[in-house]
Amino acid sequence: MHLANRQNTLGGVNTIYDNNRSPIESCTLVDPMDSIIMWDPCVMHGVSPIHPHSPTEPAIRDMLLIGYTYEPSLVRPIP
Repeated sequence: MHLANRQNTLGGVNTIYDNNRSPIESCTLVDPMDSIIMWDPCVMHGVSPIHPHSPTEPAIRDMLLIGYTYEPSLVRPIP
């Protein structure tokens, strides 16, 4: 998970949990490209709601999420 943009935002605290739902780590992604890398089968993820710091402007939290899937039958192309 990569933060692309965050403006006028309060909240958005990310928490990583083990599969027993016990918190492992919490952090807030603040700067562009602040990132969290996790192994999905071993953990769960949650994020708190965001709210505008200034109520007259929108709160923005743009995220880029990338997932990888292991494919054992995938063959490397021959150049």
